[in-house]
Amino acid sequence: MAPRIIGTAVLLLVAACSEVEEAQRRNEQAEVKRIMREAEKEGDRMMKDIEKEVARDAEEQYRIAKKSGSPMDVCIQAKSVSAGWLQAKHEANYAKWKKIEKADCKAAGFDE
Repeated sequence: MAPRIIGTAVLLLVAACSEVEEAQRRNEQAEVKRIMREAEKEGDRMMKDIEKEVARDAEEQYRIAKKSGSPMDVCIQAKSVSAGWLQAKHEANYAKWKKIEKADCKAAGFDE
């Protein structure tokens, strides 16, 4: 009778160990998923920062064109800035620069 009880106890212990290992594996997978979600959020945040920086760089190029470039140069740079803010999904700056673009392009001889 004792060997049967011991055998059953061993089987139960093995099953319990398997369940513990499975639980640990699930916890590790959950941790990996959590880390991946955090990394994705950080990547999204970094991408938005990059998009804003691109638009700000385009604004600086516009200011240079405004000082030294032709009306055509200014029109093209205004288009670049408005496109940058559109890419960054920044509605207020996009609207602002579309107005500037329209005026500058009209001054360059382009009417919509």
